[in-house]
Amino acid sequence: MRHRPFTLFAILALASACKMSHEDARADSVRTAEQLQLTNRLAAQKDSLVSVVLDADKFISHRSAERTARVRSKTNSLPGATCCFASTRS
Repeated sequence: MRHRPFTLFAILALASACKMSHEDARADSVRTAEQLQLTNRLAAQKDSLVSVVLDADKFISHRSAERTARVRSKTNSLPGATCCFASTRS
C-alpha cells in the first residue's frame, strides 16, 4: 500500500502524456493540412507568374520583330542607303 500513491501518480502522468501526444498529433495534422494548402496556392501563383512572364516575352519579341522590320523597310527605302541589317557574310 506504500506504493499506491506512486502508482497512481505514474498512471496519471502516463494518461496526461498520452493526451498531450494526441493533441500534438492533431495540431501536427492541422499544420500539415495548412502547409499543403499553402504549397498548392504557391504552386498556382508560380504557374500564373510563369504564364505572365512568357506572355510578356512573346509580346516583346513580337514588338521587337515589328520594329526591326520597320527599320529595315525605312532604311532600304532611302536613296543610296544600305541596310545596316544586311548580312556581310560571303
